[in-house]
Amino acid sequence: MSLSARGVAVTAPLNAYNDAFFVAINNAHDPQTNPDGYAILAVAENNLNVEMLMEKLKTCREIPLSASRYGSFRGVPLFRSNIAKYVKRTICPLYEVNAESISVSAGCGSLLNGLALSLCDPGDGVIIPSPYYPAFDNDLGLIAGAVPIRAPTDENNYRISREILEQAWIDACSRNVRVRVLLISHPVNPVGITYSREELSMCLSWCTERGIHLISDEIYANSVWGEDCDKIVSLLAVTAPAPLPANAHVLWGFSKDLGLSGYRVGMLYSENAQLNRAFENLSYFSSVSNEIQYTLSNLLADVQFIDQFLAESKRSIRRNYQLITAELHSLEIPFVPANAGIFMMVDLRGLLGGSSWEDERRLWRELFEEQKLLFTPGEACHCHLPGFFRFCFAWVSLPTLQVALERFKTFVNRHRAHS
Repeated sequence: MSLSARGVAVTAPLNAYNDAFFVAINNAHDPQTNPDGYAILAVAENNLNVEMLMEKLKTCREIPLSASRYGSFRGVPLFRSNIAKYVKRTICPLYEVNAESISVSAGCGSLLNGLALSLCDPGDGVIIPSPYYPAFDNDLGLIAGAVPIRAPTDENNYRISREILEQAWIDACSRNVRVRVLLISHPVNPVGITYSREELSMCLSWCTERGIHLISDEIYANSVWGEDCDKIVSLLAVTAPAPLPANAHVLWGFSKDLGLSGYRVGMLYSENAQLNRAFENLSYFSSVSNEIQYTLSNLLADVQFIDQFLAESKRSIRRNYQLITAELHSLEIPFVPANAGIFMMVDLRGLLGGSSWEDERRLWRELFEEQKLLFTPGEACHCHLPGFFRFCFAWVSLPTLQVALERFKTFVNRHRAHS
């Protein structure tokens, strides 16, 4: 029997390099058991200190009997309370984080889907500064039917401006698309930079003037590791100590900063009472198990461990970034300097042999097939120009990263020798 038209639509792969990822993951590099396997630098997960975290989680399994029963689908009260304390302490001390304004769900993807359902009608537009996280298209459009509207920042050094937002608004109007939301990722995936207080304030003011919502995806909020900047300015800080207006919403999660993507826990913060009521219903379809919530609540309660883990995580991320940039400098490969997240944008236009998207696809395939290197192509991130690739550097082990860099060096030198 065939599926509905809607069912057929959701059979599409999550992203353009999905098939390559599964080929690679089934033959992944291991320095001892599979030295000729694929080195995967296309996954934005942080596995650098996972042993430290998993050992700690073994001590966090004290679960009350009430966990076996239904509760609020927006999250166990104790868990939301500990999240509020964690956010206030590590992300925005000046803001009075209200636990009742937090909704917990099975990952930020499900929260974005719920936000798109709640804030947009099918066909409505969501402006996103580009390049952007490839899965945003899926999160916003697959079920809710929202339409991403690109606001290219490539030619503005990846900074956001009122002029860029206005141009995206004009582009949407020319397509008869009603804009309902501005979505920013902060820190920026895939570029690895943070926005300033002034940029965030401008975004909030512009959205208020236009009568639309602002979503700040801050899932990497505690992965800011730059030597000159090691703390995020959250959207919360723009209005603190006053509460966020009803059109501003923030996302955080456990997947990136705490390396627990498999636990599937994301958090939405909103002072919009009507939106929170909507998530009382929506969260029924994507609630987090009570056992996981109590386990992570116990984890967050150990403030000393959390601080130690986040500090060690930042050191590990910075070390891997410095390894990559040292190699890129030696090869004279341009890149966008990063200070946050677990990825960076590398400019490989000098290796394209052309200037088309097909040239980028060919280079991506050569790296994958000849050197068993998997990077995120810029096309998937909606880059404005072909030739940029996202390098993710926290998913693989240090030995695998070193092998990947050696393979990349071999490829670049051979390519230049034949040019």
